[in-house]
Amino acid sequence: MILFSILFFLLVSYEKLAILGIGIPSVIGFKHLLVALIVFLISFGKELKVDYRLLILGLLLLIYILVSSYLSEISPTSFFISFLFMIYPISILILGRSLHLSRGFVNRLIYRSVLVAIVCAVPALFFQLLGFDLRLNSWMYREAGALGSAMVVTVIFCIYLVKENHISNKKFMYLVAIPIFIVLASVLKKNLIMLFLVFFTLYYFERHRFSKKQVTLLSVALVAGVLIMTPMILINIQDNIDYFGNVGSDGHIRIAMYLTAININFHTNGLGSGLGSFGSLGSLVSSIGSSGIVYELSDVYYQYGLNNIAGNSAEKLNQGEAGTLLDTFWPHIIGELGVIGSLLYLSILGRALSFRSSDYLPSLAIISVYFDGLFLIIPESPLFIFYSFFLASLALGVKRA
Repeated sequence: MILFSILFFLLVSYEKLAILGIGIPSVIGFKHLLVALIVFLISFGKELKVDYRLLILGLLLLIYILVSSYLSEISPTSFFISFLFMIYPISILILGRSLHLSRGFVNRLIYRSVLVAIVCAVPALFFQLLGFDLRLNSWMYREAGALGSAMVVTVIFCIYLVKENHISNKKFMYLVAIPIFIVLASVLKKNLIMLFLVFFTLYYFERHRFSKKQVTLLSVALVAGVLIMTPMILINIQDNIDYFGNVGSDGHIRIAMYLTAININFHTNGLGSGLGSFGSLGSLVSSIGSSGIVYELSDVYYQYGLNNIAGNSAEKLNQGEAGTLLDTFWPHIIGELGVIGSLLYLSILGRALSFRSSDYLPSLAIISVYFDGLFLIIPESPLFIFYSFFLASLALGVKRA
């Protein structure tokens, strides 16, 4: 468990440790390799109980991706990059769901992960109290979106651990204090919405596990936090309204990506543009060599007039400027896979999730990340591939006898 905690800490804080000058490998895809190592160490020699329907759905999606991308004549480099990034989370989800581990072992893994996630969030909490903006200073986490999403998953896992009787009600109250504060202080609307959904779930399904005093304390803390942060929330909403008013739907990068994904389906009879052509990392990459990544937007961006939207261009990407074409996850699923591929993708998720009384919380942890995917590329982030997808899917496949 000590080795696991160290590896998970490295997974969370890799970018920030590199910035601090700590000598760790600067390799493209290092965090994905780190996830693979952690998953291998947990899975090695363990019992598998394969859900063949889930496996068949995965194979059907794989066949569909290969055929549609071949017909679309996408460059091998673009296809390969996008294929790895898209198939990795799904594969991890299927693997975790198939592992038949003991209840106690999975609960210990989740508990250790929760502790590491909270410890990594403490610096952000500390500097927030000193007046720093969490949206600009996420500290050990890569960026504010990852920090907020991780804290929502952490709250869900804390509820799960109480339900499993792995931690006491008192310890739960202490553990969720930091995640709740950070979600409120970050003023990220998607995380606030998800946090309210989580607490609605807690109140509706699990309130019998807590005393009236504890339920009241949590409710008062949540309401008070929202009231204190309301002015900042309103300012943020007004900023979004002003931005939309200035650029319109055609100039708003996220809206434009969704509208384009839908238009691609109209123009391809629902088959999509093929993996590696739109909204994925591969659709922005020409080649990867010893000198690094060479960016070049796929023809689809030019076809739909997105080659310079919101200041995004291949020239700026090659100059090292951050782009926002990958700010959302679902457009690349909808646009590249089309109607058929998207339905296969959603079918895999639907088959993997479970909403029985013993399983709805791990399922909620996975759903929360895909909800973030409406606005961010979170579902393909290595941190969440492990923290949300793999750990939650382990809990879904746990032995309960």
